[in-house]
Amino acid sequence: MRRAFTLMELLVVVGIMALLAGIAVPAFLMIRKQAKTTTCINNLRQIGIGIKSYQSGDARGRPPGHLRQNLSGWSVALTDAGQPMEGTPAKAFQCPFDASKGNDPTMGRAGSALGWADLQLLHEAQNSYQYETSDAKLQESTPQNELEWFFPYAGTPGQWCSMTRTAARPDGTWLWSDGKAHQFAHQRINGQVIPSGKFPILHCYYHTTWVGAPTTTATFSTNWAAPATCFPLSSPVSQAIVDYPKKMLNLSWDLNVFWSRPHWESDL
Repeated sequence: MRRAFTLMELLVVVGIMALLAGIAVPAFLMIRKQAKTTTCINNLRQIGIGIKSYQSGDARGRPPGHLRQNLSGWSVALTDAGQPMEGTPAKAFQCPFDASKGNDPTMGRAGSALGWADLQLLHEAQNSYQYETSDAKLQESTPQNELEWFFPYAGTPGQWCSMTRTAARPDGTWLWSDGKAHQFAHQRINGQVIPSGKFPILHCYYHTTWVGAPTTTATFSTNWAAPATCFPLSSPVSQAIVDYPKKMLNLSWDLNVFWSRPHWESDL
């Protein structure tokens, strides 16, 4: 006749099971998080390959103006008919950590204190990622004049370098993609050319929660390598940026995936 388990034996078994669960659950959650991160990385690389494919067929080597949604009304999106990612499922443009499935206009930065509201102009429906060569128009307005981010003054605020005006559209506007191309060609960080492997074309902010005030300060210098008569900022200017120590995921111009703080320049 089989002997029944005693209460002590049952408690020991339950305790062992609880201990194993305590070990297994965090490990499972970590594996699940890593799997989501890997999917996001694969998404970024797939989009990057599509962008490169589009560039190779463009007469001027320009990237597409948008990824999924034509914000400008006249340029090309990567998923348009006949383009490299036509028919690609929406989930390829959505980070697995993005519960909104690409429909959060802050692109995962809600609750941050860095004044990112203006960047909502880059948001495309059903897309989690901030696209840095977007053909969205730069805004010359307050509280943030986006032209100032990319084009130095020609001596007097509001008087832009004549070189930059050649980049304007027929209606006199500038595009975000113009600004980023200009930054890549002319800006120097800490006296160095920005490496193509560290110059982002895509950002994903969904791998952390951006809440509370920034807690770290990063100091770096910037200047613009162009004729001094056009760009008076030829001497390095030191900047102290208050930033989050947390990281965002990026894809560079040459398809390198890397982590950086929100102000990626401070990590160079």
